[in-house]
Amino acid sequence: LKVNKTLTSMNLSYCRVGDEGCRALCKSLKVNKTLTSMNLSFNVFRDDGFENLAKMAKVNTTLLSLQIGEYKHTQVLLFVPK
Repeated sequence: LKVNKTLTSMNLSYCRVGDEGCRALCKSLKVNKTLTSMNLSFNVFRDDGFENLAKMAKVNTTLLSLQIGEYKHTQVLLFVPK
């Protein structure tokens, strides 16, 4: 994802992306300039995963939609960059 120049949408639902996988994704998404939509529904994240998603959202100006499905503390995380 760091060097991606064509992929605009990615569906990783049901892919067993945990906190470590989420951390790696977020690291790449901080510099990604083409992905506009990502689905991470039905993966298991704890506070670390959500914290990494929030930090990534602060710096990524391209990702318009991030679907995470239903969780105990939140149902949908949707953000629009400034």
